[in-house]
Amino acid sequence: MGYFPWRKISIYLLWMMIFSAWLQASEIKVSEFHTSRSVDSNKSKAVGVATTFDTGIRRIYASAKVYNIFPPTQFTVKWYYYNGQHKEVLYRYKTTISGSRFIYSAIVIPKDTPLSEGKYFVAISALGHVIARTSFNILSSKTKSQATKGECIKPTSADNELLIKDMLAQVPLPKDVLSAMRLRRFHDRQKRFSLLAPSGWVSKKRLAQGEFLHLADPPKGAVTVYMLLEIPIDKSFIKKHSLQESVLVAAELIKKDLLSKGGKIVLEPKVYAMPDLMAGRIMFHHSKGRVDIFELHTLIFDGKYMYDVVLVTNKEGLEVSKFLSLLASYSFWTVESCPK
Repeated sequence: MGYFPWRKISIYLLWMMIFSAWLQASEIKVSEFHTSRSVDSNKSKAVGVATTFDTGIRRIYASAKVYNIFPPTQFTVKWYYYNGQHKEVLYRYKTTISGSRFIYSAIVIPKDTPLSEGKYFVAISALGHVIARTSFNILSSKTKSQATKGECIKPTSADNELLIKDMLAQVPLPKDVLSAMRLRRFHDRQKRFSLLAPSGWVSKKRLAQGEFLHLADPPKGAVTVYMLLEIPIDKSFIKKHSLQESVLVAAELIKKDLLSKGGKIVLEPKVYAMPDLMAGRIMFHHSKGRVDIFELHTLIFDGKYMYDVVLVTNKEGLEVSKFLSLLASYSFWTVESCPK
């Protein structure tokens, strides 16, 4: 009989470990993540949504809808406002929530110490991970007027470093592997978008099937194909369907095409909201002789243009491909980020 209490404790600990692992694996989704001049808490929405504010502004709000959190367990959601140039945290705020709800916070800017011109970020973290991030710009009225006539504001090196750091927290890679990729930002010729991809990828005016990027010299044991294809989408379809529905339809069509090649779907079509766009993922596996081939698709839709980031690799390059696939959706920069 002496062993029984210990057996009960062991079962209890095992259950807690399983529950904890399940909890960590659960997804906390974020939508409608905006910076704004105010919020309407009764209607659960941002008021005066903007990504560019004048240097004289005294209060900037950030708000989002957080959902798919498993109640009644409570989670602490942390807000961070920080300076992109110096990585300096300007303001922190945290709130505990259970279930789905509209949340918001605000940074109050003293009159005697206004925010200087530049790029700033707001991030939300939960369960030890950054689950969403957006940015805003502080510009004087004069600079803002000039900027609207110029090109889109592009992410800085500091922005890119923070993105890579966030992705490494989700898909860890050895330092030598990351260093060998020499990640850099590629810009569309029409300046509609940009994204982070490994050096060695090249863009040309015209590539097959609307291809934007391709690899010039594939490295051994790594990603063998990296492409970015533009997906034609009918304007009338966009008007009748939401961004989420549009991406899901495209993902299902890609799934159907992949299954026609044989093999199996490893990751079913999955759609999730980003601050300025809707993204989707699907992963496919088949065999070519004795070699396992994996095909990863990341769909990106900003409401006007839809793209498919395609990575095809063998088993040795799968983790690198997962990292690059995730990085593609998070680093995608569209004209929506230009100052209004």
